[in-house]
Amino acid sequence: MKIGLETESCHLLFQHGRMNIFGFIEFTAKFGLDGVQINIIPDYNLHPRWGALQGASTEYLSRVKAAIDQHNLYCEIATRGSTLNELAPALRIARALGVGLVRSYLWFPHGRFDVDFMASQISEVRRVVPFLKKHQIRLAFENHEFETSAELIKFISLVGQPEWVGLLCDTGNSMMAWEEPLSAIRAMAPHAFGVHFKDHSVIRDGDESVVCGMPLGRGNIDIDKAFRILVENSTVPHINLGMCYPYCATFKREPGTGGSSDFAGAFAITHPPFPPNLVRPMGYYYPHDTSEEALLTLLECQQKDLEHSIAVLTKLRDKYCSPQARNR
Repeated sequence: MKIGLETESCHLLFQHGRMNIFGFIEFTAKFGLDGVQINIIPDYNLHPRWGALQGASTEYLSRVKAAIDQHNLYCEIATRGSTLNELAPALRIARALGVGLVRSYLWFPHGRFDVDFMASQISEVRRVVPFLKKHQIRLAFENHEFETSAELIKFISLVGQPEWVGLLCDTGNSMMAWEEPLSAIRAMAPHAFGVHFKDHSVIRDGDESVVCGMPLGRGNIDIDKAFRILVENSTVPHINLGMCYPYCATFKREPGTGGSSDFAGAFAITHPPFPPNLVRPMGYYYPHDTSEEALLTLLECQQKDLEHSIAVLTKLRDKYCSPQARNR
C-alpha cells in the first residue's frame, strides 16, 4: 500500500504563499511518502482556474511532471463536477502528468442536496467514459458532505462502468450526512478507487454543532479500524492523507439521514482545537478573515500537526501492510 498527500492538507500554506506545487512535492518526498494528489479547484489566493497549480501550459506541466518523476511519486488530480465540460480540463492535465486517477464530486446547485440533480448527472458521466477509456484514466466520485454511501453507490451503479467510474472514499465526510464513518467506509470500500484519509470530531460554534477536521488520532473516528477496513475490503493502491485541518463544516442533511441522529460515538461533542476568542470554528478555513494572529497561529498548527498525521498514517501502513503484518 502506498500513501500520499493531498494539497488540501496544506491549504493555508498554499493560500498564503508559504508553499507552491514544487515545494509541496519536495515536502511530500522529504517525509518519505509515495505520491501527491493535486487539487485544481480555485480558492483564495490560488490560481483562478487551476487551483494549486500555477498554470496549465505544456511547459509548466512538464516541469511539474519532472519534479514528480524525480522523486518517483505517483500523482492524482482532484477536481469537481460531473459533466464533460467540467471534467475535460482536469482530464487534460491528468494526461499531461501521466495520472491514472481523477477525483471529482457532484457539485450540487445552490449548495443543497438534490436527488433530481443527482439522477440527471448519470447520463452526463456516461458521456465522459469514452475519454476515460481512451486515455486509461479512472474517475472517482468522492462522498463530499452531501451524499450517504448508499446514495453514491447507487449513483455509480447506475452509471454502469465499474472499471472506469468508482468512488473515492473520504473517511470523514459521511458525518456531514449523519452517517457513521466506519459504516460508510465499509460500504464504500469495495467500490473505491482512491481514499482521503482523515479524522473528524464534532464541536460547537455558538449554538450550532459542526464537524471539525482534526489531526489523525485526535478526533472521534477510529482511524485504526478505518485503515484496516480499507486494507481488507478494497483494492485501492494508494491512500492519501487529506487532513482538512484547520477546517469545519456544517451538517448538510437532517439528523437520521445516514442512520445516525444523536451526538454520541463519532458524533460526540468535544472541545474545539482553538480558543473561540482567537477564531470561531467556521472561521478556521479562512483565518485571515478573523485576524493576523489567528492566521499565524493556524498556519503554524497546520504544518506541525500535518507532520504528526503523516507519522500516524505511516505507522498504520506499517502495521497493516508490512511483510510482517501480511505473515501474521
